[in-house]
Amino acid sequence: MFRSVPALFRGRANKTRPGEHAGEEEEEEEDGWQGAVKENAAGSVVFNGVEIRQGEGKDVEHLSVFARVFLTWITSIIRVGYRKRQVDTEDLWKLRSVDNPEMLAAELKRRLETYRNPEDGKFRPYALWRVTFCMFWVDFLYSGFMELAFSALRFAGPILLRLLVLSLEEGDAQSVRGYMFALGLFLTQALSTVCQTHSRFHAVTIGLRLKNALSLAVFKQVLVLDQEGRQASSNGQIMNLLSTDAQVPVELMRMFNRFWTAPLVLIAGIAYIYVYVGVSVFFGVLLMSLFVPITIQFGKVQTRLQRKKMVETDNRVKMVSEMMLGIKVLKLNAWEKPLLKVLNGVRDMEMKAIRTLHYYRGITLPFALAIPNIASVVTFGAYILMGNEVTPADTFAVVSAFVIIRSPFVTLPLSITMLSRAFVSARRFTDFFELSTVRDDGEADAGWPRRLTKGSNPSFRFGDPETTDDQYGNDDDDFADGSGRAATSQISQASVDSKGDERDVVVRVEDLGDAGQASRIHTYDNTTKYAVVAQNASFTWTLNLAADTISDKEAFRLEHLNFRVRRGELVGIIGRVADGKSSLCSALLNEMRPISGSVELHGSLALCTQEPFIMNRTVRENILFESDFDSKRYNDALHACALAADLEMLPASDLTEIGERGINVSGGQKARIGLARAVFADRDIYILDDPLSAVDAHVGKHIFNKCISNKPGSALRGKTRLFVTNQLHLLKQMDRIFLMEDGRIVEQGTFANIMKRGASTIKEIEAKYALPDDDLGDKDDSSDGESGAKEVKEIAPVIVSQDTESEDRAKAKGMLVKQETRQEGQIKSSVGIFLSIDTWLALYSQQETGEMSDREFLVVYFAITLGFFVTLMARALVYAAFSILACRTLYHRLQNNVFFLPMGFFWETPLGRVLNRLSKDTNDIDVMLPQQMQWLVMTLVRVLGVLVVISFTVPVFMIAIVPFLVMYYAIREYYRRTSVSVQRVESILRSPVYSHLTETVQGVSTLKAFGRSQQWLQVASTLIGLNHRAFFAVESIQVWLSMRLEFLGALIVFVTALCVVATDAEPGLAGLAIAYGLNIVINLNMSVQMATQVEAKLNAVERVIEYSSLENEKQIESSPPPDNWPSQGLIEFCNVSLRYRQDLDPAIVDVSFAVQPGKRVGIAGKTGSGKSTILVAIFRLTSLSQGSILIDGVDIAKISLERLRLAITCIPQDPVLFTSTLRKNLDPFDAYTDDEIWAAIDQAHLRKTVDDLPDGLASQISEGGENLSLGQRQLCCIARAVLRKSKLVMLDEATASIDSETDVLIQQSIRTCFPDCTLLVIAHRLDTILDLDMALVMDRGRIAEFDEIPTLLADPRSHLSGLVKASSSSS
Repeated sequence: MFRSVPALFRGRANKTRPGEHAGEEEEEEEDGWQGAVKENAAGSVVFNGVEIRQGEGKDVEHLSVFARVFLTWITSIIRVGYRKRQVDTEDLWKLRSVDNPEMLAAELKRRLETYRNPEDGKFRPYALWRVTFCMFWVDFLYSGFMELAFSALRFAGPILLRLLVLSLEEGDAQSVRGYMFALGLFLTQALSTVCQTHSRFHAVTIGLRLKNALSLAVFKQVLVLDQEGRQASSNGQIMNLLSTDAQVPVELMRMFNRFWTAPLVLIAGIAYIYVYVGVSVFFGVLLMSLFVPITIQFGKVQTRLQRKKMVETDNRVKMVSEMMLGIKVLKLNAWEKPLLKVLNGVRDMEMKAIRTLHYYRGITLPFALAIPNIASVVTFGAYILMGNEVTPADTFAVVSAFVIIRSPFVTLPLSITMLSRAFVSARRFTDFFELSTVRDDGEADAGWPRRLTKGSNPSFRFGDPETTDDQYGNDDDDFADGSGRAATSQISQASVDSKGDERDVVVRVEDLGDAGQASRIHTYDNTTKYAVVAQNASFTWTLNLAADTISDKEAFRLEHLNFRVRRGELVGIIGRVADGKSSLCSALLNEMRPISGSVELHGSLALCTQEPFIMNRTVRENILFESDFDSKRYNDALHACALAADLEMLPASDLTEIGERGINVSGGQKARIGLARAVFADRDIYILDDPLSAVDAHVGKHIFNKCISNKPGSALRGKTRLFVTNQLHLLKQMDRIFLMEDGRIVEQGTFANIMKRGASTIKEIEAKYALPDDDLGDKDDSSDGESGAKEVKEIAPVIVSQDTESEDRAKAKGMLVKQETRQEGQIKSSVGIFLSIDTWLALYSQQETGEMSDREFLVVYFAITLGFFVTLMARALVYAAFSILACRTLYHRLQNNVFFLPMGFFWETPLGRVLNRLSKDTNDIDVMLPQQMQWLVMTLVRVLGVLVVISFTVPVFMIAIVPFLVMYYAIREYYRRTSVSVQRVESILRSPVYSHLTETVQGVSTLKAFGRSQQWLQVASTLIGLNHRAFFAVESIQVWLSMRLEFLGALIVFVTALCVVATDAEPGLAGLAIAYGLNIVINLNMSVQMATQVEAKLNAVERVIEYSSLENEKQIESSPPPDNWPSQGLIEFCNVSLRYRQDLDPAIVDVSFAVQPGKRVGIAGKTGSGKSTILVAIFRLTSLSQGSILIDGVDIAKISLERLRLAITCIPQDPVLFTSTLRKNLDPFDAYTDDEIWAAIDQAHLRKTVDDLPDGLASQISEGGENLSLGQRQLCCIARAVLRKSKLVMLDEATASIDSETDVLIQQSIRTCFPDCTLLVIAHRLDTILDLDMALVMDRGRIAEFDEIPTLLADPRSHLSGLVKASSSSS
């Protein structure tokens, strides 16, 4: 899937043509990005619904000096956008080598580790800041030098302005000297423009490169976190690091140079003013210095608020992520409104922090804007009161200098805000990188070194494992359970080869000597006949290594494991729910914390979990899992896992796209795809965690016989298999059996030896729960083999023929995820008092003596300044209030619409695309957009005001205004089309990164077990690099525009100066015009920056509004049912047909039946026959194509979905729990008493699980319920259903992952807990429905038969009889 990531840019596609040899296939595969992308007919590739057109764009690393200086190389993409009106990925520039995420992340990792404290594993203060400076010091130096040059050149304007006004006063302005001063103003402003744009551009590229490094580092860290590290982080926090915190360096670097040059500019400005007004300047300086501690204090408060805001944002995104992952459960239970109330509470806490943050900024900003003006007033007031005369030349030299000084003060609040955000984000990144990690076998270079925990002294050794049989003593059949003392541990592991295909893994936990060092290092020989050996091994899910014993309230442990598994053995692992079967698998995968003893694995690993890791790719890509395509091996895997028949029913066979987490396939299909992946991988050791629980009995028999068993022709025969199962009838086919109880292997041995024992728990369980097993031989295999061969023959042409026109149509038909929509065209979308301050000063400076007293002037001067400050404060606070209201309204509409979108939307839309709106886009609207819009309005009005003042003082300038406005509009329009398009491309290319991160978090165990972390990181690096290309283009275009418009500003200054010289204007008004002309350069630049950033952030508003406007499934009841509806439980299907998409065949066709009140109906049929679609239709997860469904005579299409779903209870096949207490998971809205909850717990046989939890019902459930086994989670869902007491109850194979003993008890409870209910039960194991009243048998979307079960069983030709016979023969 990810073998050759650069192929994405070369436009190569994964193609295998009929008749090609395997070698040719492999050679072509080397140039394909197999699995990660899909080629379409237009010559582009699609990843997670994002179309990526082929082509790399131009190389921008080798440019001429002229192109570099004046940024003419950027014009090419602007020209493309202007002509095409849309920029595609193929138009973006090629990724520069210095921007490569893989190289940057490796450098970041290497340097950051040098700042780690070896004692506690923490990073030293400001480690990330130091690493950043070390990595990019050359760019910092160049950018800083250009910023210094820009700052120095700014003072050339006031100097030349004074000389020009002096020439006007002397009457010598129209000489050559006056024109030379005008030309000097233009040249210095143009040169300062070049310096500033290069300073800004290089600073922003530092931020972009750091963003790339941090983004990929997050992926790396996720892949190496151990159990402790995963518990200390959440999906929401990780997503926020990528979506929000990783963007902070880019925003920070826009302001970074201004922050450190601000003191220098202030000092230089004060020195310059001192030359003309003397000690009077210190009165202004004193006022400004009083503002500094206030600003610093506000900065500290903003840092605290920012930190609090990020914590609340983490909580919100975490909850949103969990709700999205469990969206089907939310809809089945009609929990949208109650959970949205809870989410609104979390959002309110976040908005409280945002509100306070906005108001603090609203107070800080007026001070920053007004203080330089007030300081100017104070300075001139002191100067006048000291008896000095104000002249136009000195006045506007000082005014221009105060304009320069104003800039640091204006940007100071922005800089403090960004620094506060940066400090918070840097701390969050280092906290995340400090989390405890493991060194993944063979992939040590892919992640961060594991943190050494005090007291455990763990270490990792990578080398070639060697062992000898002599170390294990006698080679007996039964390795008896023993005990030994727990000890601190040392782990050593063997590395694998770079591809991770053939690796020999050794995980050892050895007793330590008194000095805390390993007492001896064992060596091992690969020739050992043992594949897995455990000697007195103990593991825990916690870090409590000091405890010698465990209490009932401590976290679960595996204790004193002693066993040996020979190469090629099939080991069955059985036990009740929560006895540690899945934990044993996790321990062998190094997912649990080792305490003592040793565990050795010799050979390459493959994993099949209870909840298979399914990617948002095609079926084939999920099975290949980045391996080279091998036709025979692939077909064998399909047949062994009984997938051939399923592929026939899929719209594009194995090229059908699967949604995220396998949302559009059944649980059985997910399990078999996961198993097929393991079979195709062809590994030495297979860890199979109950893969048969989700499949029908006859399918399970086929899989066991053709895939798992030791029978001839079995795909895994000869492999070492650790097989967790609850199907006890298979035990006699095992080479060895382990019985687990409370985290220990209490009994083990071969089936024959166990049967010979006098007292044996396994023997008792087998006798009590195992079904008759008369047909476990090869009696049925011939028929199955024939049908299986037929299936393989039928599917083979589809597999091999990938490049035909019909195949292209099949790909299009099989595509599930829609391409992300992309808008085109435009984004739908005090100051007068400030100007009067300097105008009043200009009029006073040129008055005749005696026209106005100093007192009168100063009173008006101070009054105007005070009005300016009050107006600023009022405007800022009012704007903050409106901004908060807008943020709240936009998010409320988005949230309240997204969670009510139909289920089809979530089948077709990657989770990352939705989270993009609810995280990054929301943060842009909450934090960045209000601030930038306020600055934009202010600077635009200033620009217009400056033009008005210049026109007023030099009327002839009005002639030049029209050409200037035309030039401005032409440049802006030429830029805008490309800018908007590229910003949309960047937003769209962000979603695949988020989706890939979501899949990384979900599939980390599978990725590590298969050794695919490095390839997975290559895909992450490619996606981050692709997003960087768009982001780099956005920033480059903004800099291009900034330079052109600042040149335009310099031209305005030049024309103003020429007008002044040519008309011999009054010195005072001339000084005012030129001073404001110099100011327009700054304001034009500021307005451009703000305009482009606002337009980028308005893209976030556009995307939020898009999802807020999608059609949801809310509706008004046209005919509300009675209050007590449903009172009986009568279900009627009338000619019902349903299709999941318009371009797909119907899933059920013309289905009609009626279930009488109180009847218990089992729904049976093969995989894909339409069983689960019956439930989909009843819950209206998808609209009917035709027909109607009545419940107690009420058409469910005419009542609200909330009313319908609250009336029905469903226990789904995939149990979903949320991060909260166990009690909240059972009773989310506190609707039941403790007595009722405990009664439901007892009925669901969950009491032992609750008693074993540290805090009982108050125990915290981790994200996704990961601290409970799958069986325990299913029991929680059953208890939750018991509490609801509905008249209609639907069960979708609710006991699939539960052991036989518990299953018997649960089945009894189901019969007794719902005595008067209408019960619909979908079952893979037919024995669970044979005691029900009726059976509905589905076949290819139609009803095959519907009758009482005894009647159907009495007919040997009935479909049910055939299914029961097949099920009996399989068990």
